Amino acid sequence: MARRKFNVTQKLTTAAGLGAGSIAANMLASKLPFGDDRLNSAAPIVVGLFLADKKGIVGDLGKGMAAAGVSKLASNFGIGYVPQNILGNVDIDFEPEAMAGGHGKEMDF
Repeated sequence: MARRKFNVTQKLTTAAGLGAGSIAANMLASKLPFGDDRLNSAAPIVVGLFLADKKGIVGDLGKGMAAAGVSKLASNFGIGYVPQNILGNVDIDFEPEAMAGGHGKEMDF
């Protein structure tokens, strides 16, 4: 079995392009004059798909923009939303002494 080289520089450049694309998508969506958040979310998808076919970091930037736009658009349609009341009211009695290995409250047996 042949060993493959792991090009760290290339991987970091790709990650930087994807991250920068995500940031650029959010910036673009916030600057658009459309009143509808769904339209503001769709614009980075269109720009991202246009750039995604380019080579190098520009293509990665486009892919990041498209991914962030799709994620934002999905959340605007309620996909992936988890209501806060789905778990109900969870009452947690936090006692730092008990977390540290102590008993918290003294108990007689």
